[in-house]
Amino acid sequence: MTYIRDRLENQTEPESVALCKEIAQITQQDAMSTKRRATSALVTVFGRLLHQYFEKWRQGATTKRVQLDSDFKVKLIKLYRAKLSRAFNVWRVNRSAMVIEMQTLEFEEIQN
Repeated sequence: MTYIRDRLENQTEPESVALCKEIAQITQQDAMSTKRRATSALVTVFGRLLHQYFEKWRQGATTKRVQLDSDFKVKLIKLYRAKLSRAFNVWRVNRSAMVIEMQTLEFEEIQN
């Protein structure tokens, strides 16, 4: 920048106007470059944040689904165990009743 100032101070009027135009053009290019870099950085940051948000949402949904699936499986197993236990108890009671009935029939046959 000091080089340009020195040239401006040491030059005649037409040359300093040309240098001013050159400086304005360079300043404008720098401003556009800065805006492009800032826009690119924002796009990158928002893209990452958006990706992180959806990734977190997906992980949460997956975790919730796995937890619900495991809770459902546990409840289903408990239900089937309870039904199987009831069925076994009914079978055991009926078996005892059948054995007593068969013994009674055998005893009656023996008496006849």
